[in-house]
Amino acid sequence: MQFTGNGVVTGYNERRPFIIPNSVVDNGDGSYSENTTPIYIADSSYQTYFNDYGWGNGGMAYLINRTYAKLRNISLSWNVPSKWLSKIYLKELVLTAYCNNAFIWTAKDNRYVDPETTSVTSYGDLAYGFGELYCNPSNRTFGLNLKVNF
Repeated sequence: MQFTGNGVVTGYNERRPFIIPNSVVDNGDGSYSENTTPIYIADSSYQTYFNDYGWGNGGMAYLINRTYAKLRNISLSWNVPSKWLSKIYLKELVLTAYCNNAFIWTAKDNRYVDPETTSVTSYGDLAYGFGELYCNPSNRTFGLNLKVNF
């Protein structure tokens, strides 16, 4: 989400260049000096920072709790009474209103990922195991269905 600018952390310093607070640079001789190099949202240095340092071993900046519960579909159907239909020569008339992807409840630290989605298919099991690469939340859709039998 840092790559696309959708992560909450990318809003730091109102997306203006900044130096990572309390950061140092390895001088190569075993000593360190204060970091004076700013990172920028626009030139990929922000993404590079998270790729290289990722908040500890294993890239903790990229790991989120994927626990979730989802209400995938809500539908409400009404069968029009048959005594009304006989006057217009119909056997059955059903009206249905529905909502798909109605709600999703995710872990507190997961503010932006639907754990079931991914835009990556080229990494084999990696995409299916981790799932949330470059995806926006699933769309919530509303609709109506009409079923008529003569």
